[in-house]
Amino acid sequence: MARGRREPASQEAGGNPFDPPQGGGAYGPRSGGNRVKLLAIECLGDGVSVAVSTKPGKVYQRKVKAKRQDEKLVSTLDGALKAARTRLDGIDAIVVASGPGRFTSARIGVTFANTLAWSLGKPIAAVTLFDAFAERLSAEGIADGDYALAFPAVREEWYVQDFRWTNGVCSARGDPRWVESARGVRTPARPIEARDLLPVAARRMAEGTPPFAEAVPLYLKPASYLKK
Repeated sequence: MARGRREPASQEAGGNPFDPPQGGGAYGPRSGGNRVKLLAIECLGDGVSVAVSTKPGKVYQRKVKAKRQDEKLVSTLDGALKAARTRLDGIDAIVVASGPGRFTSARIGVTFANTLAWSLGKPIAAVTLFDAFAERLSAEGIADGDYALAFPAVREEWYVQDFRWTNGVCSARGDPRWVESARGVRTPARPIEARDLLPVAARRMAEGTPPFAEAVPLYLKPASYLKK
């Protein structure tokens, strides 16, 4: 999974810290009782989505389609903040979709999120599409077993990561990878958006795991490239 540099942020950098556990996380029920304001940013799809969580179960999201995502980030961010009736300086932590996806899209989203976190002095967490999809499936009550979660890459290739659910708790089984073909995989019924990153971040904060000073994009090389 994508992780930032192992440099714990100070407690003064903003609220209860978070980040993924070592060696793949455990994905269980959604955390509750948390009134921390989170800002989530996603640029890995066909546009930009930004979501603000002001309290458990209360999420405000704005999403726009855009070929040039960098040109829509600020206006989409403003729209989400206005909908939530909050200000940027009232946000406690930043969450960003780190990958997998197109190189440029991942870089735009992560760079924008890192800049916000640095300028505001707030902690940041990178959440992969796999993290968010696994959290969604746990919330939906997926049956115990082994699953390969997948997202389309280019041509007929796929991004894939294996997970195992045991007694309702999910653990990653190995790192994400890019494969030439995939059968028997599970894909999301609807795209992963900024709002889907928030349950992952809320759980990590409840677990009290340390934050990173910087988010890092998850780049996966094509399967055909790795064979050369």
